[in-house]
Amino acid sequence: MSLTKSIAISVVAAAVLVAGAAGVTMAAGTTTSAASAAAAPDGAPTSASALGVISVPTRAQPSGTSRSAAATPARTTGAANASAATSSISLSSWAGLVLPINTTGGLSGNNAKVLSPARLDSPWLTQTSSGALRFWAPSGAATTTHSLHARTELESAIKYDIATHAHTLTATLRIQRLPKSNPEICVAQLHAGGSGGSNPFVMVDYKSGKLYVMVASGTSVAANFYTLLTNVPLDAAFSYRVSDNGNGTLTIGANASGQSKSYTVPIPSVLRGVSGHFSAGDYEQGKGSAGATDGGEVLFTALNQT
Repeated sequence: MSLTKSIAISVVAAAVLVAGAAGVTMAAGTTTSAASAAAAPDGAPTSASALGVISVPTRAQPSGTSRSAAATPARTTGAANASAATSSISLSSWAGLVLPINTTGGLSGNNAKVLSPARLDSPWLTQTSSGALRFWAPSGAATTTHSLHARTELESAIKYDIATHAHTLTATLRIQRLPKSNPEICVAQLHAGGSGGSNPFVMVDYKSGKLYVMVASGTSVAANFYTLLTNVPLDAAFSYRVSDNGNGTLTIGANASGQSKSYTVPIPSVLRGVSGHFSAGDYEQGKGSAGATDGGEVLFTALNQT
């Protein structure tokens, strides 16, 4: 599996519904057309390139900024309470950890270091005394070859053929810090196609209190966006679920205090049977650095693949 984004990603930034006529089933049992679901939520990017998944030149360290690879962000008040009832999260089903540093330990360039197998690596991925995983990725740090943004992200060891059998990713988490230049973090992906199944098919993003999903079709059509949650403040717990149902459909859902929504959509025929895998963590979407503590910080209190 390639842990970098393929140049073909720009092709994957597409609508989830190939024909555009299929219905989208919502949790409440109502149905909306693909056309009405296609509009991006307020504040969401309107293309995959806006999410930073196109090929770009290497980014240099922002001028005038002094940073250390060992810099650790200040902890958000309440983080200990957030993980108080957490069971220890295992890394055994995760093949690799993409880091926001390059292969020589620096915070620049587009040759992000990958730890394989995945393991804790302070300050990027640490574990609390109760077993929660804290991800930290500074803005403007090292990226993968075809990405605009840094990440601390787990890549699944479970490779499978999309739409051929059921496979689900679930998580409970808290967003504890957002990048200053663009307050957005991708917390989960389902990859499909590309080199080693590296192209993003589904991206779950938190931005300014909203949780939404981008679903692509593997064609050049514009992507579809689905809003799952709104008004979720920093350090508030929420859960998400991404399920390949194994029957040609995909279910995406989320819940937080007083909110719950899900959608079931068809998996495009062009992606059925291609190699795929999940990733999860802190893929921050910042556009440069405002200092050593600028970036994304996420606390996962539960993370499971089934």
